[in-house]
Amino acid sequence: GPKTLPIEPAFRYTPDGYREDRERHERDSDIHPLTSGLVGMLMALYTSLNERRREIAILRAVGVGPLKIMFLLVAESGLLSLAGSLAGIGLVYSLVLVLQPLVEQQFGLYLPIKPLSATEHLYVVAVVLAGLVLGFIPAWKAYRNALSDGLSVRI
Repeated sequence: GPKTLPIEPAFRYTPDGYREDRERHERDSDIHPLTSGLVGMLMALYTSLNERRREIAILRAVGVGPLKIMFLLVAESGLLSLAGSLAGIGLVYSLVLVLQPLVEQQFGLYLPIKPLSATEHLYVVAVVLAGLVLGFIPAWKAYRNALSDGLSVRI
């Protein structure tokens, strides 16, 4: 006869009597890696800001306004988010393409190559927007730094 697949319930009750939502756990498992990646990017940008203090001070000295420097740092953050998202998508599709025959042969599982869903497109847009928003934190610090701060010689 035809093969049937088991139907998973939308929620279960734990032994403690709490309702356990499968969708919430799936959504959380998507959000946590994204959040940790964005926090990592924020920390990298914030730390690199200290290294680039002199570069920013030179830009300010030659007439680049603080708002333009803010824009440059926020744009850098957004471009990093976009590049990371595109690289991640490319890597996933490349791995599926390469490993598809092997997984099917070894385990009998077919890995379909499908275009991104509307939800996945939304995740990419959300990641890029979050990267832009997080870029304002180091940009604000650079905006507040005094011009003389980066030009002074430290011994």
